[in-house]
Amino acid sequence: MLLGIADICLLDHIRAGLSQEDFIRKAAELGAQTASIRFPEAGEGQHLPALAEELGIELEFRTGPANAKELAECIRRAHRFGASFLGTMVSGKYHYKDAAKQAQTLAAAEQRLKAVTPLLSEVDMQLGIENHADVTSPELIALIDAVGSQRVGVLLDLGNSIEVFENPRYTIEMLAPYTIALHVKDLSIGQRHGVDFCHLPVPLGEGIIDFDHAMEQITTHCPNARFVIEGVHPPLENPAESLEDEAEMLEKSVAFAQRLLVQYSA
Repeated sequence: MLLGIADICLLDHIRAGLSQEDFIRKAAELGAQTASIRFPEAGEGQHLPALAEELGIELEFRTGPANAKELAECIRRAHRFGASFLGTMVSGKYHYKDAAKQAQTLAAAEQRLKAVTPLLSEVDMQLGIENHADVTSPELIALIDAVGSQRVGVLLDLGNSIEVFENPRYTIEMLAPYTIALHVKDLSIGQRHGVDFCHLPVPLGEGIIDFDHAMEQITTHCPNARFVIEGVHPPLENPAESLEDEAEMLEKSVAFAQRLLVQYSA
């Protein structure tokens, strides 16, 4: 199981000027085997594959909602950067009050995913569809089954589906058999800016996710899934404190993840 770190774990640092090169170096320094980053701007980043090879770390990429043509181009770009995996999503938004629109969105996703499966085989890549608070678990399973390709599976985010009113245990149990990659985060439920019942990212092991249950499901159903830490640090009012707290949160999460992977690989 590859341990990875997503660049949004250091979003405050990136906003403060952390480059993709420095993030990749930091991920490797922390012991990651894969670094999940946004696509470089057009014409940039050609040196990143060589840097990743030098550091012994694999690059992976993610993209938002895209039509078939755009998604195909993202697959080709990821392949050119040496990636074997690309993460994407259905739409980025759940249509809570419009079942017909949600059904149309899922049907459109099915068509564009089917359209790119030959390309995935051609470049030897996998495509993970994230439960990005835009699908319920049964909807995502039905979509994966309809596409019917071993190249297309679930990118299971351990916390996202609480936004479609699912218990994380239920989501993990439902999606683990279809999972090829994980976005690993932990959450607390609390108050922020006067709003009750916000879900707030916290270091792994300090929130509501039952990691023993999660790892039992993962090791049973998807033991080779990518294990990418993806917790976004809630920014603090003081920028310097926020940067320090963000770095500490990531270090705690990496240490927890490493212990967890050793425990469940025994």
